[in-house]
Amino acid sequence: RKVIVEENGVSALFRLLKDGNCGGSCEGQVAAATALIWFAEGDLERCRAITSDNHNLGLPIIVQVLGESSMSVQIVVSELVAKIAEVDAVAREEFGRENVLKPLISCLIYDIDMDEYRKYHSGGGKSSLNLHSVVQTAKNRNYDYIDHSNNGTSRGSGSGSGSNISYHKLRSSSSLGGGGNYSKKDRENESPEVKEKLKTKCALALWKLCENSLMNCQKIAEPKGLFCLSKMIETEKGELRFNCLMTILEVARVAEDNP
Repeated sequence: RKVIVEENGVSALFRLLKDGNCGGSCEGQVAAATALIWFAEGDLERCRAITSDNHNLGLPIIVQVLGESSMSVQIVVSELVAKIAEVDAVAREEFGRENVLKPLISCLIYDIDMDEYRKYHSGGGKSSLNLHSVVQTAKNRNYDYIDHSNNGTSRGSGSGSGSNISYHKLRSSSSLGGGGNYSKKDRENESPEVKEKLKTKCALALWKLCENSLMNCQKIAEPKGLFCLSKMIETEKGELRFNCLMTILEVARVAEDNP
């Protein structure tokens, strides 16, 4: 691993991650991201070698690939983000400044119907779905590790309007259809297993990015963000649901010290 850094191997992996194979296959990108995951595994210095590689272009490449590539590539790149964010607190903030949350959330919520959210906020009255009720339901089902709740309408403060993410714009933006040759039709034709795996890895990355990060938590903790997470908790199960719950838990932990 030391030799990989000395011989400029990290930069070579990033070139492959960005450009893929000459034939247009995503196999090269998957292989590059997988190699970077094993390279970064549990080591702060190696994570720094990735995030500071090639004059700090490593993070922008990761964000670009997340927004433009096929689901199979997005899965491993999301896992790479989670691995780095788990180890490196500085990288969490750098990821936040590069707006990596935007493609991660896009992948997580691309098939969520936002009509319910728009209907509630345009027509007034009580919402049929809010975070508090979902958490209470989870607790009633013996999810005892959840002891924080929020009404799903609080908004992070202190970072300006730039901290808020427009989720309906994320869903309708061209990046959701993928870049290059990866179209919306290609995305829709992916198997349910691939779609669920992508959502699970994206939720994992969001959880790790939110740990002790006020900036990232503020970007998540706006009404639409909490609505989408509560939807995932209501409709999904297993690891995906757990990762969404843990994301909310991290937001609640940070909010305790940053009301």
